[in-house]
This record gives sequence, structure tokens and C-alpha cells, in this order.
Amino acid sequence: GGLADGVAGVVSCLENASDSLPRYCEQYESVWAAAAANSAAQPSPRMLNTRIASAPSAREVLRLHAEFGSTFNEVHLSTSWRRLSRLATAPERRLFQREPALLAPLRLQTTGSLLLLRRRWGARAVASTAHSLAKLSLHGESWEELWRGITLAIPPLLSSFTAQALANTAWAYSRTGRASPPLLHALASEATPRLSEFKPQELASLAWAFATVGQPAPALFDGLAVVAAQRLTFFKPLEVANVAWAFAAADHRTAPALFDEGFGRHVESLGGGFNDGSLVQLHQWALWLERECGRAEGLPSEQLRARFHAAFASRGGRPSRLHKEVLSALASLRLEPAEHLQTDEGYTLDLVVEWRGEKVAVMVDAPWHFHNRQPTGHTLLRRRQLRHFGWRVLPLPHWEWSTLYHSAVADDAPPQRRMQTYLLYALEQRVI
Repeated sequence: GGLADGVAGVVSCLENASDSLPRYCEQYESVWAAAAANSAAQPSPRMLNTRIASAPSAREVLRLHAEFGSTFNEVHLSTSWRRLSRLATAPERRLFQREPALLAPLRLQTTGSLLLLRRRWGARAVASTAHSLAKLSLHGESWEELWRGITLAIPPLLSSFTAQALANTAWAYSRTGRASPPLLHALASEATPRLSEFKPQELASLAWAFATVGQPAPALFDGLAVVAAQRLTFFKPLEVANVAWAFAAADHRTAPALFDEGFGRHVESLGGGFNDGSLVQLHQWALWLERECGRAEGLPSEQLRARFHAAFASRGGRPSRLHKEVLSALASLRLEPAEHLQTDEGYTLDLVVEWRGEKVAVMVDAPWHFHNRQPTGHTLLRRRQLRHFGWRVLPLPHWEWSTLYHSAVADDAPPQRRMQTYLLYALEQRVI
């Protein structure tokens, strides 16, 4: 019935997909034909879950759902998402995002189960599903109901969450920009008295999640500092970088037990294992510890810090359309904006203008600088450090600029004039 109709839609969708991608279409057609002919050939629930968990490809996971989906329970659904998140190739993930109908049967069944049969879902299945969806980077309106079902299922189960489930859930909601203050507060309240149960990777994920969304959690970070200091030698390069960056982004300064000489020695011992992303994180942490906190005892060698700086300063990207529009509007005001000026600390400033005798760094803030129109931890850290280093900062949120442009077009007014007025007001009233 409904499930078969859903898969028929998937088949239709995939008939238009690139030939270079797995040919799900023929597979679904043959599977449903076989299922209709022999619906009695069903494995036991445990055997079915074993087959899903050991599926060798994303295609096989979807094949199993096409054949046995009508018998799936919450464990099978959760296992399917977990396996998909581990197996889906980059082309398949892009296809999943471009063609939502491909995962529609599995998505709709999971949503219905969470909303209508929520009490059957255990803590592990809920946390695992959230983590898997975040890893797949699936977004858009079609996924909103599924995330709503997960969010509603979490509160009654929090006391049953393991340390891994708490860390993975915090990471998932931070990664997808769905974290709300009430949810994060509930996660922090549950996790803080249980931090001794967390492994280094889980501690790092938890710290990164809260810092990334800019959610204050002083009691949590106090506890993290103590537990991380006790287990520091077990932290791997990525975990060290995430913890260090999280404390810098949160500007949590009551952690002397963590960032002492032992921390600097451990960072030094891992020096060859840091990737570029970790080096960037550690540069911002080193700036925070030395320049903002006025402490140097927890820092590694000058040589390693030079690698931090080089990785941080070498980041680059193409100017966006928004950047070009702001540049044009500033130039039309005869403010002579400078582009991509790099500070001594390694920060690259989008645009710099002189206003009333002061240099102002104009930050062209794109969508990924925000969660629900609130600055991310990365954005807050950047603004705070630039201000500490003596810069005046003017943030320009992307949605304000876009609204101005589209309203000008709708009113048949010159967009440039409206942009100029906005910039003059912002320079007078919103520089921080």
C-alpha cells in the first residue's frame, strides 16, 4: 500500500539520476516484485537487524528496507540510519540531499514511529538516529518532522542516556544547527554530574558542541576541565584540539588545572598528529590563553605555535556574491574599502574602512556564521578576539542585506541607494 507507493516514487526519482550512481531503480523494482510474490519469507527480528547492521553498502540497506520495511521496528529503523551514515559514499549523500524522495519511505516510517509509537523507542535508538542524520548532513523541509519526532522523544529518556548518547546527541544538534537552549540545558544538567563516565572522545564532542552553538554552560565546563586534566594523556590530537578550542570559544577561564605546563607538553608530544583543522583550532586557543587570559605556562613551543599560525593564516576562499555587493556599496560611498587585510595574529578581515578616524573591520557574515540567526561559537570567538586585538568590528548579517536588496527590487527602487543608507546607519550605530 502506502510503503509500496513511496518506493515507487523513489524508483521514479532514481530513473533520472546519474548513470554513475548505484542503480537503485532496477533493484527496488525487482525487490518489490519478489516481496509481493512471497511476502511470507520474513527473517526473525534479530536476524533482520543483523543483516541491516552488516549490510556492505547503502544500496543494500535500502534494498532490505524495500523488501522488509513493513516489519521494521524502532531498532531496525535506527540501525538502518546508523548503517547509512557509515556507508553512504559522497555521491550517494549528494543524491540523497538532491532527491529527497530516495529516502522518503525510510524517513516517513521513522517519523511515524517516533511520533505515534514514541514509547517503544529506547534511549540508544533515539540518540543513534539523531547522530546518524547529522552525519548524513540531510536538511530541508522534508526532514523537519523527523527531527521534531526525535526532539520530542529525548526528554523522557535523558536519564537513560549513556555518556556516548549524551555526547552524540549534543554533537548532532550542534552540527545541524538545531540546538535550542532548553535542550542544551537539559543535556548539560544530565551530563555534568556524570562526566567521570565519559571517554576522551565523548568529553571533546560535548565541549565542542556547546562551544559551537555559543551556549553558556559554566558548571559543565568546570567539570570538563577537571576530568580532562585527569585523563589528558589519553586524549588524541583531534580531541585535544576540540577541547582547547571549546574553552577558548566559550571564554571559560576558570580552568587552571587543565591548561598547565602538562597540557603544553602533551600538545607538543602530539605535534605531528594534528591536521590543518586542528592546527587552526589550536592557534585560536593559543591566542586566547596568551593574549586574552595572560597565561603562557600551558603553551607548547614557539616552533609548534608557528605551525598553528601558518595553518590559520593560510585559510582562504573565494569572495561571495554578498561580499562583492558590500564592497561595491562601500566603494560607492567613497570609503575606499581594503579587501582581505591580514592581521598580525593571522585573521583575514573581509573588508576594512576608515570611519571617523578609526579602522573598522566589516564582517560579511554568511549563513554558516549563524544558528537560527544567533552567532555561532566560531563567529563569537572571531569577533571577540578581533576586538581584544584593538579592532572595531561591524557585523553585517546576510539576511539583513538580502532583505534590503529584495525589498528594493520589489519597490522598484535602486538597490544601491538602499544599501548605502543601511551601511551609513550601521557604521554610526552598530560598530562594536
